[in-house]
Amino acid sequence: MRIKTFDEIELLACAKKEFPDTYVEIVSVDIFLKGIQPGQYQAPWLEHTFFVSTQYAYEDVEVNGNHTRCKIAMQCILVKPDRYTILYDTKDVFYAVVEEQEEIQFKKYREFIEDLPKTVKAC
Repeated sequence: MRIKTFDEIELLACAKKEFPDTYVEIVSVDIFLKGIQPGQYQAPWLEHTFFVSTQYAYEDVEVNGNHTRCKIAMQCILVKPDRYTILYDTKDVFYAVVEEQEEIQFKKYREFIEDLPKTVKAC
């Protein structure tokens, strides 16, 4: 399993196959690693080491020539009957988007976020 940024057109096409006759909205969320202590880590779903602080994953990036640490974001989708539906509980309609065996896969977000910290190893 890999977490990466997917092409939005490709992502929407796969989501429409998986969830036909629905409206799919792409959402960006920060990676939350419940229960992980601050420090430097590695995980099979990311190509480089990363840092954890306040239970969120961070990576070093260069912005306008300055080194800075930014939260790592991932794509998720929200599946609704139509664009204007207001959802009060997203438990069954919010999915994490990951790559498995070179294909886009959708995993229920709550289950995904509970399992993600189990894959993290300290450096």
